[in-house]
Amino acid sequence: MNGNAAILYITHNRLWLSRLTLPHLLESGGYEGYSVTVVDNASTDGTREWLASLSHPRLASILLNDSNLPLRDVTNRFWASNSGAEFVGKVDNDTLMPVGFIGQATKALRNPVKIGAAGAMHFDPLDVASVDTSAYAHNLRRLPNGRQVLLQRHLGGCCYLMRHSVVAKLGPMENAGYLKGGWTEYQWRALKDGYAHAYLYPFMFAKHFDDPDFQLSVSGSGGSLPVKLLQAPEFRANERDAVRKLLTTDSVSAMLESYRIR
Repeated sequence: MNGNAAILYITHNRLWLSRLTLPHLLESGGYEGYSVTVVDNASTDGTREWLASLSHPRLASILLNDSNLPLRDVTNRFWASNSGAEFVGKVDNDTLMPVGFIGQATKALRNPVKIGAAGAMHFDPLDVASVDTSAYAHNLRRLPNGRQVLLQRHLGGCCYLMRHSVVAKLGPMENAGYLKGGWTEYQWRALKDGYAHAYLYPFMFAKHFDDPDFQLSVSGSGGSLPVKLLQAPEFRANERDAVRKLLTTDSVSAMLESYRIR
């Protein structure tokens, strides 16, 4: 275990994305004490051979699975094997992490305020900017160390960090519920236990290449870079509506208080 923030990075084919996002993750966390564990879910496109060629001091291990295991199972194993870490998190292989995110997330989490997960914003910056700050000011909080966050009921799972002590208290993701124990249901469990989730604020934007609002056109042979993003116009209104609903959610503090009273 190299450091006290352990990051999970899962691959299943899509080598061209891993070539773009994994080197960036290893170099751009903005925090000395973090390591990355790569778990490959039975890739067949050359991903495993490429991973075997990598060497980096932050690359803790590369684990190879014989099948494409559910996110729940991979995450639970990762959490269990990193019980000595202060923080655990995940960055998806289709996500370009904001530069300095890990360092800023640890600052937000090292506070007496009960925050479950701290995340990067993965929506388009222009769509986020279309929502006036006054519409979500009720959920903005300045933490005791001066770091600001936007409290939320749940975050996107493509780029987040959380204290391992929260995982130890809540336990593993369960194979139950509508989403079969996925990340969203796990966050609802944390919320009911008194943990709000938080986007770092001012927002740190991740580029999530697999969002349904985008169509990917890859130029070059074999899916090599550079990558050109083409946004389908019919999704624009839907995305802006989703962003507005996300940012202007009811008071998270009031929701937590209602759970406490129950």
